[in-house]
Amino acid sequence: MNMSISWILMCGAFIFFMQAGFTCYEVGFIRSKNIISVAIENLLTFMIVTVLYCIFGFGFMFGESFHGLIGTGFIGLSGLDAAGDAAYSYAFMQTMFAAASITIFGGAMSERSRLSALLAGAAVSAVVIYPVFGHWAWGSMVTGTSGWLEKLGFMDFAGASVVHLTGGFIALAGIITAGRRKDTGPARSNIPFAVLGVFILWFGWCGFNGAAAADGQHLGQIFSTTTLAPACATVVAMIY
Repeated sequence: MNMSISWILMCGAFIFFMQAGFTCYEVGFIRSKNIISVAIENLLTFMIVTVLYCIFGFGFMFGESFHGLIGTGFIGLSGLDAAGDAAYSYAFMQTMFAAASITIFGGAMSERSRLSALLAGAAVSAVVIYPVFGHWAWGSMVTGTSGWLEKLGFMDFAGASVVHLTGGFIALAGIITAGRRKDTGPARSNIPFAVLGVFILWFGWCGFNGAAAADGQHLGQIFSTTTLAPACATVVAMIY
């Protein structure tokens, strides 16, 4: 943890803010009759992930490494007092990361699964899937004991693999299991809501990537890159 407490908290706060963007984006692309249920799904999965990750997931992810496979310790965030407030701040930021990963696959499962199944998947992901892979890549961030991928030189600066790749593969597994949406007939969606979600997420990513620069340097380059990358991707997709 090379970042100061203020930078850590800023990173976590921007990811927290992005949950609103995820919600707007998801409800903008579904049928009108399911808007309320999907919004509630986002809220409930966030709460479940927050509780379970703090009790189990953080320890499995950042505790003392067991042969590079899984962390041990910090159950219920116990033992963080010795590391001071910086450790609690880092736990907050990583909880927001975990919630973002689960929101990614939750959006993919919208209108495909029952609420109970989605919540069960979020619970398993928060306790086992996300923390275990996170330990492989980021295990040394608190105790200094590395996971096996990290020992091989694997690097993930801002969660491209730990957060997004993990969430994407969970979504793929869920889609394969649940199959196609049963009712795909014409129905209204709310595109302005989806566009609002895009810009909220975009703003959140600018803030997060800027805050993730621990030394506060190169902010102009970071903001420019965070703006140009999705803009270029959208133009290419539109042309295609």
